[in-house]
Amino acid sequence: MMRSKLQVSCGIIAGLSLLLLVSCSQVPEAAPPSTKTPSAVSTLAPTASYSPSPQIETTKAAPSPTVSTPPPTGRSQPAAGPSQRPCPTDLPPNPLIGIALGESDDDSRRSRDSRRMNEELKALGYQTDVLFLDTTAPDPFERNAADVAALIQAGARVLIIGQQRYQMDSAVLDQARAEGIIVIGYDGLIFNSDSVDYATGFNVAAVGRLQGEYLRDTLGLETSDASHTFEVLPDMADEFTAPILVSAWEVLGPYYASGKLTCLSKKCPSKVGNPWGVGPNTPAGEIAVASLYLRLASTYKTERLEVVLSPTSDYAISAIKALEKLGYQPGADWPILTGYSEDIGWDGTHKSLGYILAGIQSMTVFEDSLRVATASAQMVDQILRCEPIETTHGQYDGAKNVPTLTLDPIVVTKDNIWETVITPGYYTAEQLGL
Repeated sequence: MMRSKLQVSCGIIAGLSLLLLVSCSQVPEAAPPSTKTPSAVSTLAPTASYSPSPQIETTKAAPSPTVSTPPPTGRSQPAAGPSQRPCPTDLPPNPLIGIALGESDDDSRRSRDSRRMNEELKALGYQTDVLFLDTTAPDPFERNAADVAALIQAGARVLIIGQQRYQMDSAVLDQARAEGIIVIGYDGLIFNSDSVDYATGFNVAAVGRLQGEYLRDTLGLETSDASHTFEVLPDMADEFTAPILVSAWEVLGPYYASGKLTCLSKKCPSKVGNPWGVGPNTPAGEIAVASLYLRLASTYKTERLEVVLSPTSDYAISAIKALEKLGYQPGADWPILTGYSEDIGWDGTHKSLGYILAGIQSMTVFEDSLRVATASAQMVDQILRCEPIETTHGQYDGAKNVPTLTLDPIVVTKDNIWETVITPGYYTAEQLGL
């Protein structure tokens, strides 16, 4: 479940010795794009070397009556802003936007995000081609490149490519750049290519900060002098969990130093900054259950454990099993437990939300990805209207720093699960047993 992300703040990454050092310098301007005028079509014409995937949803959109001005057409070239390439010129009416985020399962995150992005772009008056990943292809990575090549041939002026398609022949991206097509990496970077212009996604470092702030506020650490027993999972962080734990410790570390949080197992870090060693971690699952059980059984024979900082919900599930083996029962004596639910398609997210409703897991940090879909559509509109592009920082993709927009995820608890998860359509009330 844990996929490696680089969506962390530059300050956090600099503190991790084995993570990539990110420079926040601006991306250099590219040469002016081609003046080739693509045909405004929304079906992919086959070539001798490629037959379009049958899993293609094609839409044509007339300008929305709610949009005060139509989508942009060719215009004089303004000066490039500090974080954007020169904007495209010679655009046809209703420019075509290519969307290739990932798998086509109706319940998957990428499928939902594709539908939302498609709706947003249509409302703005653009045409769209939505391609879904053909996981049955003999060589999915080769198929990825063929899909994108087909979108280029169809005349797309912007390509939005999902993080699941990050292993791609850079030649097809270079072709897009040579033809003046803007490439946006969605929900992560497309690595080792200098032809990616922008990226959107979530700020993973915010996960730990939100977990830390939740514990601080729930325990009243700012105003109370009470001391609380406290444990952290896992024993050693990896490149995915380390940024989460480091940012959580920036909030909680001072309370540990003052004695308001006490770690009887001595497995908690002793300093703020980079308190965790980064290396092979104790994987979530039965190994983590056994590890935490042994830790707690040896140190909490008479004391009650009050708080467990878990960077992800799969570790939280492991903690729940270990606590149950030790005889803890949900109720007043059950520890406060954090989590992080990255993907609605992951079984652990469903379990985590069920545990929250049952009062077993206290909270989870949730990536409400439909917000990123909306923000990505807005970025497309900013690009094609030659407006300033909203970004938050630069991310190094192995070739250059890519101007990136990251959003903070949200905290989900039993009290707000309806408005944060059910109303937006991530899960139905019936799926969550309500």
